[in-house]
Amino acid sequence: MVEDTDLASVEGFYPIYTGTKNMTESGTVEYNVQLLEYALVNMNNSTYYVRHTGAQSASPFGTIGNTSFLFDPNSSYKNAEGEFDGASYFANPWTSYRNSVATLPFAALPGTDHGAVSNAAESATVGGLLGYIFENGVTADNQTMDKTTGVVFKGQIKDASGNPVTLFKYEDSYYKDLEVLFSAVDGLPGDWTTQQYADGTITAEDLKGLGISVYEDGYCYYAAQIKHFDDGKADTAGPNEFIKMRNNVYSVAVKSVDKFGFSELDMPQLENAIEGGNESIYLTLEAKILPWIVRFTDVEF
Repeated sequence: MVEDTDLASVEGFYPIYTGTKNMTESGTVEYNVQLLEYALVNMNNSTYYVRHTGAQSASPFGTIGNTSFLFDPNSSYKNAEGEFDGASYFANPWTSYRNSVATLPFAALPGTDHGAVSNAAESATVGGLLGYIFENGVTADNQTMDKTTGVVFKGQIKDASGNPVTLFKYEDSYYKDLEVLFSAVDGLPGDWTTQQYADGTITAEDLKGLGISVYEDGYCYYAAQIKHFDDGKADTAGPNEFIKMRNNVYSVAVKSVDKFGFSELDMPQLENAIEGGNESIYLTLEAKILPWIVRFTDVEF
């Protein structure tokens, strides 16, 4: 992390330090990631009754016996074995967008007004600045990115002057020029140049075939699950750790960013964003749970 930069104090900027494997006479380069927009994923697409007990049954009110419990009415489908089609149950389903994450319905990050909704159309948009989740619960083993409610941030990599930069990534190294990348990595076929990419002779898909990801104009993406509570164990998901319960407000804040996010071509590799999984989510996300308040009014006649 680099703290002593001009952009470090600008809202939404997260300074990041990086360099190449083989250092050049230029030494190191400082870049910043500015988070621009966000989108909520796996928001339930139906309004349910107030109370749900038993196998897919629902009742609007009434008491709960000692053999019943509240639950997400679609939980049995989400916990079933086999391929899961999130589009059947969610608005903005991760299973539909993970291969083209840039097409998610992104909304601008809240500014100094902390996200006041500016118009009626925006407030009605699922996954807008504010979203009503309903409930979303699965067992611990199934609390994966495709079934839990999460958030995707769109960021942009910028240089010390605040200008976006296009970067090429191979394995764990980032390059501004394809010529340097091809000369630094042994065994890559061809000898492509940055100019060839700029004029369209080669495309991002061509480079992807060689294991090279393109951060066009510096755009990158971060995906994370929103916690209901922290069980203190980073390697697994605990029971109910990533579920969502109705009548709670989940206030989400990004505390830090320690790496460039995924490029559009990288994101399909992120199957599971649970902390400690095979893929890092590259940012620290904090969720503060604010339960709804039940207000009682005494009336005298």
